[in-house]
Amino acid sequence: MPPRKSANNKRTRRHSTQSQLSLKKCIYCKDHVANLLQHEQICKINAQNRRQALDYYRQRRRQRQKSPLTIPHNLFSAPVANAVQPDSPMDVDNDASDDVELGVSEPEEGPVPVESTALLPEKFIYVRHHRNAEKPLPEIIPLESSPEAQVPSYHGTPRHPGNRPFAPFRTFADYKFASRCIKRRMPKHDIDEDLRDMHGGVYSTDSFVTFRNHRDLNRSLVAARLTNVAFETESFVVDFKGKRYNIDVEFRDPWKLMKRWICNESLAAVSTWYSQQKFLCLNGEIDFSNPLYDEPWTGTMWREIDLREIDPKTLSGSLRSEYDQLKRQIYHAKRSLGGETLKFGDGVLRTAYPGILIESMDFEEIAAWLAIRNSRALHPCPQCLVHKDDLHRLSQVYPARTAVSMKRVLTDAPRGPKTAREEYLREYGLHDFVHFLWEFAHSELYKAVGFDKLHFFDGGEFGRHAWVLLKEYLQNHQLASTFNQWMDQFPRWRNLKHIFGATNISYSEGQTFVDILKWMRALQKIQAMLALEVTTKSRLQYLRELQIEYEACCEKISEKHGKSFNYLKHHFLSHAIENFMGKGTSRNQNTRVGEGFQQEVSEMYQITNAKNAEHQIALIDENEEAMARLDMQVAMWQKSQEDAGDDLIPPPAPQSFVHWSLGAPERRISPISLESKQGNNPLFRNFNMNLRQYLARHHPAYPLRMEQDFEAGLLPL
Repeated sequence: MPPRKSANNKRTRRHSTQSQLSLKKCIYCKDHVANLLQHEQICKINAQNRRQALDYYRQRRRQRQKSPLTIPHNLFSAPVANAVQPDSPMDVDNDASDDVELGVSEPEEGPVPVESTALLPEKFIYVRHHRNAEKPLPEIIPLESSPEAQVPSYHGTPRHPGNRPFAPFRTFADYKFASRCIKRRMPKHDIDEDLRDMHGGVYSTDSFVTFRNHRDLNRSLVAARLTNVAFETESFVVDFKGKRYNIDVEFRDPWKLMKRWICNESLAAVSTWYSQQKFLCLNGEIDFSNPLYDEPWTGTMWREIDLREIDPKTLSGSLRSEYDQLKRQIYHAKRSLGGETLKFGDGVLRTAYPGILIESMDFEEIAAWLAIRNSRALHPCPQCLVHKDDLHRLSQVYPARTAVSMKRVLTDAPRGPKTAREEYLREYGLHDFVHFLWEFAHSELYKAVGFDKLHFFDGGEFGRHAWVLLKEYLQNHQLASTFNQWMDQFPRWRNLKHIFGATNISYSEGQTFVDILKWMRALQKIQAMLALEVTTKSRLQYLRELQIEYEACCEKISEKHGKSFNYLKHHFLSHAIENFMGKGTSRNQNTRVGEGFQQEVSEMYQITNAKNAEHQIALIDENEEAMARLDMQVAMWQKSQEDAGDDLIPPPAPQSFVHWSLGAPERRISPISLESKQGNNPLFRNFNMNLRQYLARHHPAYPLRMEQDFEAGLLPL
């Protein structure tokens, strides 16, 4: 049945027409309003916000048409203090003969500032995303906000884990029992004992676990491991001292494993697919003069790779005739140049390219990995061609070691007697070996060598040199006991087991000890700068000054104590700054993660029978990975059940004993009502109008018309 027309329809329409004739028309929104003056003030601000937003997107579209590499940085139309080329790599100049500089190009004049439509924080980090990062606008991270506000958000819809997230286990109880056994690495006899007691009525008369022994558990684990990237076995024949050895190596295909991580929806929220540029901005201005480095994607190496034009047709190079070398070289060259198109965890199709950005190893392992000679060679450095007699010079610059230059050296080496060829290659610290990574795109195998603070500085520069010299001096001057007493009296700090700080002791036995203390003091300053998890251009500038000061102290120590600083770990300190700028801070290049894995493997070995232990360790690792993935799926499932009001296991009735509640002590009130209520208070004069103007200026994304009413809760003053 159609709705009935009102009997007063004509009269209502006539009354509405008369009311509009008595009202005035707004020149911005064309509506008829009563309080035209205040209404037009708010509409004017909203119109300005819309016009500036439209101008910004038009300007951005024109800039992208002119140069696809240009990314606008005037997000908030705020004043810009300094501007640099957005994607120009910052080269490090190690020459410290005059002023201490980092080699960053001089900033250019920024755009003409216009009236700001949004206030910037006093201190913030300005993040410029890559043009293909699905984030068209730069990001502002306030430094004075709560940490929760800086957590990256993922707006995609993760795949629902289904009604049985614990599959392939039959029941939820089977999954929980298996998860407990795997996490505790329980041996077979303990599992069988628990299952006998469980089904024998020791714990209860009824059990939901269907396993009867460890063999039933293993059958379920075999099914759970099918979703893993399985270990593969490769056999090698090695000739050593006239004998041939057959070696089987179990490994996982790194590319298959990386593809699993890339496509994992649960990791999309914490994954970064493209490079970023971060800048530390102070004084409420966007300032490009102080770049910030922390994660690997903020370094220059990742950005240089992103800016390369990828063309699979550029594949070239002389391949070896041997079948194994040919197969390996073709596989890596094709995959690294052509990439592989995948559906990433956020649901976007992209082309992923394998590459090696960071090589974190000790120098002995680095020499074997890069096929260069060890630290006693004439040119031992993996990143430059410094002579072994010049390793103590931290402020000098030497030719860089690159794949192109090393291939040229190998090509130019004499083809005659083996001795002459070896001598020629020895001058460059090379072995007679064609490295397969020379043809691997998006990778600089020598530049990728990271600054391992654990081995290079903590355990090397200090542990094997500075600390040894200091102990020797203390023992020769009968000061060791006094030093230990002072060290025992030093106050204990949280997370600090012990302090070996010579700078905390003051003696007046001679100038020699003072020189050692100055050396140690410079060493401590450098250690503090190397340990920073977030660094900036200004901090790296200060680190360069400390390196010059440290080099001068080392020269005095060499003169008075005969200490030689011609060793590789001392020289590699000169590469710290360029490594931090290229790959992020030292925590990205540290080997502590790998060192911790050795302890984990040792614990796994203890529960094997020492026969074919490598295969057993690989099996343990696969089981733990499968259960960790199921744990994540079950956690997602439980959360979805909580949101739907249907828990997996009904929780006990909640009991609350609190005597307080969160919320405003008074009811919500509109601004006009508050202004009327506080009519005798001069602070609330024109409160309604002032509040609306403030919201229109500082929150342009949420326009509020003058006639729209709203309410808010009040807190006591």
